Amino acid sequence: MKRLLTASVALTLGLLASCGQDDKPGVKGDPGAPDFSPVTQNETSYGIQDETSHGVQQETSHEVQSVQEIRKRQGFPIRVTAVGRETLTNTVEATGEISEFRRVVVGVQVEAVVSAVHFDIGDEVEEGAPLAELDKRELQAQIEQAKAARDAAGQMLAKLKAGSRNEEIAAARASLDGAIARLRVAEDDYDRARELAAQGAIAAKDLELATGQFHEGKARRREAEERLKLAELGPRQEDIDAAEAQLREATARISVLEVKLAKHDPRSPISGTITEKFLERGEFAKMGAALAEILDSHQVYAELDVPEVEIGKIRKGQEVAIRADALPGREFTDKIQTILPQATGDSHLYRCRVLLDNRKGLLKAGMFVQATIEVGSIPDCLTIPEEALVNGDRVYRVTEKGTVELVNLKVGVSQRGRLQVLSGLHEGDQIAITNLASLRDGLKVRPVEE
Repeated sequence: MKRLLTASVALTLGLLASCGQDDKPGVKGDPGAPDFSPVTQNETSYGIQDETSHGVQQETSHEVQSVQEIRKRQGFPIRVTAVGRETLTNTVEATGEISEFRRVVVGVQVEAVVSAVHFDIGDEVEEGAPLAELDKRELQAQIEQAKAARDAAGQMLAKLKAGSRNEEIAAARASLDGAIARLRVAEDDYDRARELAAQGAIAAKDLELATGQFHEGKARRREAEERLKLAELGPRQEDIDAAEAQLREATARISVLEVKLAKHDPRSPISGTITEKFLERGEFAKMGAALAEILDSHQVYAELDVPEVEIGKIRKGQEVAIRADALPGREFTDKIQTILPQATGDSHLYRCRVLLDNRKGLLKAGMFVQATIEVGSIPDCLTIPEEALVNGDRVYRVTEKGTVELVNLKVGVSQRGRLQVLSGLHEGDQIAITNLASLRDGLKVRPVEE
């Protein structure tokens, strides 16, 4: 009786251990199904040492044979999946590191005293942000002077273009009338002096004086006539052209000074982080002196090394997915921007460059990265999960008889756990994906579809 009780306990424990196989991969989803893997004497005893008599072992062996018979009738439980069709992307794997996109040193373009500095090391600056102010009082005075000269030139041009006023013409005509009247008096004096001189009534010098006044009167009349003529005609085109040129020169002078004035307020040429500060308030800055160093951290390069055997597949513009060990779970995507034509040293690796958006500042120079480069796609191909493979190129296919057979495959590309099947299977075939180590050709199975 004691032996019978011991055997019953051992058999019960063995069956429990066998059913415990439901927790293994491939039996989940069917917790009530029994495990039909081979049963051994040690399993039925559940680790209990054979300390009973030889008779107990004989009694339990009969129970084990009964369990095996049940397994043969119901079939070995496995999870299966159907062979399907999908589009796979052909990829090339590469490694590399993050490098700086650009680093800029901002210099001073004029000589002046630094009036103010608007940044410190570590500050984030946007493109166009003012970095400092230089003393510009003398330059501002020169600009005011140039503006006054421009205004004067403009007024002169406006006067010339407006022409002579009626008052100016009337004054010129009155001046001519006065010159004519004076010439008549001088002419009468001249005629009288000649008559008296012929009679010997006056001295020779009196005749000379009258003669000079007569000729002077004629010259003044001609001048008055010319002034009236010019007043009636207005300014000459040459005078207008000269005034316009003088105005343009004064305006250009102001523009030159304003450009120079803008250089007294140096600004950031890029968006980034201040990494160096070279000048302080109150210092005298010479032309070309460094003011600040700015690192563009909003963009970074991923410098990828592609093996020689794969470089022929790489083209500019191909999509790249970048992953960094320091940032688990994150992926950065962009396109190949540059492919260097020469291998790096003797490594037979070719450098490819990808420009990445880094406005969040997650990627740091020097970080190690892995990359997946999409080099093509295979549409509508047969695929299976890689977990179904046995010895690299075989799978267990479920037959119409409810058994499994080991099938040799010819496989193609692999992408994220999916494998292209070139031959050996057909669409809709069911293949085992669990308990592969326990299967063998011809074994009856009970499929549980995934």
